Amino acid sequence: MTETAEHDRLIHAGRKALPRHSRQRIPATIYPLVVGLAIAVIGHVLLGWVERDGERLNIIGAGVFAIAGLILFELRERSQTARLLSLLERARGDDWLISHLERMVDNYADITASGDALFLARAREHIVNVAGEISDTAEGHIDVQPIQESVFTIRLVDECAHTLEAISIQDEEWWSSPLGHEYLERHKAVLKQGVAIRRIFVMTNDHEARARLTQAMTAQLQIGIDVRAISEEKLRPEQRRDLVIYDRRYVRWGSTGEPRSARLSRNPDDIAEASNIFEDAWLRSRSDLSDWNVGSI
Repeated sequence: MTETAEHDRLIHAGRKALPRHSRQRIPATIYPLVVGLAIAVIGHVLLGWVERDGERLNIIGAGVFAIAGLILFELRERSQTARLLSLLERARGDDWLISHLERMVDNYADITASGDALFLARAREHIVNVAGEISDTAEGHIDVQPIQESVFTIRLVDECAHTLEAISIQDEEWWSSPLGHEYLERHKAVLKQGVAIRRIFVMTNDHEARARLTQAMTAQLQIGIDVRAISEEKLRPEQRRDLVIYDRRYVRWGSTGEPRSARLSRNPDDIAEASNIFEDAWLRSRSDLSDWNVGSI
């Protein structure tokens, strides 16, 4: 989409999003009276021939519709108030949340009051995006960008108390990087605390990649990690996924290719799926690593 088209789209969306009071300055309480007056006029035109009875009907119609409109307006206001009170009740005691909600509402109100359609549309897009991310997080998922991944993975290893299970695929360069070395150092620490670590290395037909992986596998065997290997073609497509399961509480699904990213989940269904994939791959993999010259380097 071109910049001009994006600009026009935001302007259109913003104009639609602008509250009625920012486009028309008629107080909301006037609308029911206007509706009642309109009904009275219509009644006068259509029923004027019924003389006095028609006039009474006009007056009654105007009054009824005005009162009905005011009641509906009041009910709408009370409904909004009830929703706000419910929201505040759920946020009770969380000063951090309340302060950020207050800041967001104040800023949104300022943008709305300005009447600027472009900025209002952008503000609404930001709110929708944030709401979507929080909803995803509440469901147990976090999308982790490459720049953040090392922070998440190292923290999860540090907090590991029982088991760490992983399928490592296309990671040969990462294991030889400074982050890979730091990650392995954290493995050493949790191994001393009694954490059991099992890792499956997926071997490709790339001889250079295999050579780098054998160094990583040997280093991990030497510190006490239970290492196995399997040829990529022996895995089913759904098993060819880079993953790490921490204490069967979290699973990190990694992407292959560039740019690398990851998805962290605490959703029980995701953890069960990852555990099944790992256990099946573990049975298919080999503990005898002599074919890959592991342990002889």
